[in-house]
Amino acid sequence: MKPILWGILLALGCSLPGKAQQPAAADSCRMQADEQAGTSAMAAPTADDPFAQDSVWQEATAGEGLDFMVFGRHARDDRYYGQLAERVEKADTTLFGSDFLVLYYGYAYRDEYDGGYGRDPWNEATKEKRYEEAYDALNSALKKAPATPHALSDALWIARELGRPDEEVQRLEWRLYALLTWISLLGEGSEQYPAVVVNVRDEYTFMYDYMGVRKVLGQQLIRKDDGIPYDKIDIEPLDTPDSKISEVWFDVSYPFTMLASPGHWAKKLTGETLTKDTAPENEPGVPSPGE
Repeated sequence: MKPILWGILLALGCSLPGKAQQPAAADSCRMQADEQAGTSAMAAPTADDPFAQDSVWQEATAGEGLDFMVFGRHARDDRYYGQLAERVEKADTTLFGSDFLVLYYGYAYRDEYDGGYGRDPWNEATKEKRYEEAYDALNSALKKAPATPHALSDALWIARELGRPDEEVQRLEWRLYALLTWISLLGEGSEQYPAVVVNVRDEYTFMYDYMGVRKVLGQQLIRKDDGIPYDKIDIEPLDTPDSKISEVWFDVSYPFTMLASPGHWAKKLTGETLTKDTAPENEPGVPSPGE
């Protein structure tokens, strides 16, 4: 599925205008030149470039970086978000670019976002092989957050176990891999270009379902000099056409910040004051006082 979607992007003449780096932290990031394509990071889109037709993407890249708060503002528009949710549930193949980014990253700016620390309601039923019950719980969860990689992955697995109709399974498969592909376009999981997640459970879906990781060997939370929290995950070496990968990096600014500051991203977007008690001492990507 992943190669198929990449093929579609290439056929459309798409090359992402760059890689995002540390996007969640300050809600905007510097765009890095795509070294493989040899293109300018912020090259002017051509008339036949699908990104040129994506008004939300153009809004998010209008400045010097990729402004994730744009995705958040659109996600907080219930009507706009609801329309995207309905389309992705139907596996509408005309969805593109910012549609997925609004559904995934924009969700972090909605009031219901809790950082992903709640218990997945389908887990117990899945462990006890009560698959019908688990599937119902998954569908309910995906109604609220339709672009949730780990939930889509679980729903896809259970749908196959239950022998659900092929069209239903294919819709789930398309939703999962289309979403993971767009996430990877902003960050491939390297130290230089970490993948950005809004839920730590999505890290494992990204690694196992998208990258083809076979085994996780270890994990550690790292905060670099830039103040951004990263999950560095050591894996059983994975051969790729270009190199051997032994670690995967994730920017976990979205969920990590929610631990110290519940509702942080929604409050930041709506302009609600973040008090000393609710704001982290050193918000990711923002210099500490005096720096």
